Amino acid sequence: MASNKKVAIVTGGASGIGFAVCEALATQGDWIVNMLDMNAERGQEAASKLGAVFHQVNVTDYDSLSIAFKTVFKANRRLDFVHANAGIIEKGDFFGAHDTGDEPPPAFASTTIDIDLFSVIQTCYLALHYFRQTGKDTSKNIVVTASCGGLYAVPNAPTYSAAKFGTVGWMRSIAGRCWHEDGIRVNVSD
Repeated sequence: MASNKKVAIVTGGASGIGFAVCEALATQGDWIVNMLDMNAERGQEAASKLGAVFHQVNVTDYDSLSIAFKTVFKANRRLDFVHANAGIIEKGDFFGAHDTGDEPPPAFASTTIDIDLFSVIQTCYLALHYFRQTGKDTSKNIVVTASCGGLYAVPNAPTYSAAKFGTVGWMRSIAGRCWHEDGIRVNVSD
């Protein structure tokens, strides 16, 4: 049976910024906190410390992410807060030389873009859907984690910086419409 507590989903919730957000919500006492993370051991341990619910999720896999959102919503019949926080540092060396002669080098890994930008878009897409199912009588918020890499060039991590620039642009692009059409606040944190 659903409770009157507010419901939160935090991607990347088992460590760092995500864990701090989960901890802040859990200590308020009126939140059901759902931590989404790839690392099952760390996630179970973090959730146990906070009395939160852990969901092992690969944020780059839409099916994995959408199943978690559906599970949370079906258990609680509401969703009030989503923090798209999952992130990863630069993978690969864009500037690295390749001794392949006339052959092209191997494809550059898209992992950083997939996690730091595309999963943010998918997370917001699912949040919007389940916020609308919750109804208009509650406050709803999306927070997207960027970094100073979303404001300033990071020459030693260009794909990380591109993804974070993307998250800032994404937030700016959806915030007005989400607020005006559905009363959903969208903000970015760094």
